[in-house]
Amino acid sequence: RNLKKSEEALQRTEKEMEENEEEMKNLAAELAALEDKATEVMNERRQAEEALPAVQEEQKNLLQEMKTIQDAEHALQSEALSIKLKMEQIDSHISTHQGKVKHWQKEISKLSLHAIEGEAPEELRLLSEQELEALQEPDVLSKKIALLEAERHQLRPNLAAIAEYRKKEELYLQHVGELDNITSERDKFREAFEGLRKQRLNEFMAGFNVITNKLKENYQMLTLGGDAELELVDSLDPFSEGIMF
Repeated sequence: RNLKKSEEALQRTEKEMEENEEEMKNLAAELAALEDKATEVMNERRQAEEALPAVQEEQKNLLQEMKTIQDAEHALQSEALSIKLKMEQIDSHISTHQGKVKHWQKEISKLSLHAIEGEAPEELRLLSEQELEALQEPDVLSKKIALLEAERHQLRPNLAAIAEYRKKEELYLQHVGELDNITSERDKFREAFEGLRKQRLNEFMAGFNVITNKLKENYQMLTLGGDAELELVDSLDPFSEGIMF
């Protein structure tokens, strides 16, 4: 009876030993796998540490590049502000000359021709836009003056009225020409301002995209697969709210 118990105990012990040996084999396999994984991680860490100086140098260059872009942006902002102020001055000049044009139009409307016996009454005729443009040509203007002089001798009108009319018409044409020149100059500055604004946005976005891609690459390398990027707070107006990491 004791022998039977001893045999059963021996069998249990042998079975436990077999199970322990199997478990030790499994643990040894797991340990070997962990050691391989640890070796791989250590190698990756060593490679990352070796690449760190180059990454830091590249980061330094990127920061310098960002500073250069920001300096260029500030210069563009200053130039855009200067153009905007110039446009405001031109708008003010246009408003002033528009007032002068209205004034001389009113003055011209007060003029009238003296009645000539035997002739039907006439009204002073305002020149059309095409006629005003033609008067800007010296030859055409000279011929027009000669024709008016001939008509004056034939009709014997009131010379004082014609002299006054010519004087006011000349001033009117002068202010119209000044208004056209100022309007043209304003349009040029407006186009230049819009071009600078687009150039500023394009250069900023090009630099921003380069820096974002480089930052993502560096962060992935340093963190072994992590992700990071710069984002615009307001993509429609990147200069209003800035960027976030």
